[in-house]
Amino acid sequence: MKVYTVFAFTHGNLGGNAAGVCLVDDGIDASEMLRIAAEVAYSETAFVRRLSESRFHIDYFTPTEQVELCGHATIASFFFLKESVGLCDGNYRLSTRSYDLTVAIEGDIIHMEQPKAIFGRGVPSDEIALSLGICESELLENPKIRAVSTGIMDLMVGVDSKDTLKKIIPDFDKIRKISESYEVGGYHVYALTEGDYTAYVRNFAPILGIDEESATGTSNCALSALLRENGRVEDVFRFHQGMWMNAPSDIITKYDSDKDSYWVGGSGKIDRALTFKF
Repeated sequence: MKVYTVFAFTHGNLGGNAAGVCLVDDGIDASEMLRIAAEVAYSETAFVRRLSESRFHIDYFTPTEQVELCGHATIASFFFLKESVGLCDGNYRLSTRSYDLTVAIEGDIIHMEQPKAIFGRGVPSDEIALSLGICESELLENPKIRAVSTGIMDLMVGVDSKDTLKKIIPDFDKIRKISESYEVGGYHVYALTEGDYTAYVRNFAPILGIDEESATGTSNCALSALLRENGRVEDVFRFHQGMWMNAPSDIITKYDSDKDSYWVGGSGKIDRALTFKF
């Protein structure tokens, strides 16, 4: 069985977030997928089943557990299917453990429909600041820290500048405990900008076995929904992530007014194949 390394949300031909992509049939069970994902050791590995010409199913695994949905692994999977299996431009239906959604191929860009945002509770800022090694005064007052999900519930944490974002020294034990306490996957920390990007972002999810992730699709859609909820009504947001991990990544989100939800998109790059016994 081959697992392909595919980078999603690349910045030109650089960076991106690596995912494992494995084409499977019905003969593999969840325990075997988890074993392979742990050996691959990427933040997520996608196990892709083709159901028909235009329908697919994906199971997503981190090195430690199965998760409901993963944006960058979905983008990576369909970029691989486009390049290696020959999928044409157009819309495809995808089922996951919890959602059915549409994926669109438009040239080198893969767009993924996201569920409508679910807004959770706010969180006190003092413990968040302490866990990031910054002052509470360096957190944004508006939008306030809040849990938001378009697939995985994360805490959206705004900071006052790109410099503050860069200097964060995360305490992963504290982040893990806070994530457990508030039942979230991790922190999505952002600094708004007036340049080519809407925001620079960092994502910490040690509870999922991912200390820091270089590109995240679902989290940036959740951030887009939060920004819109707080008065930013642009139809397209652009996020830059992974720049301090030597993995610069570009993530685009587009607002769908008919469904009051977002699509997330980006390009990709296929790197290599790993072989596993099954």
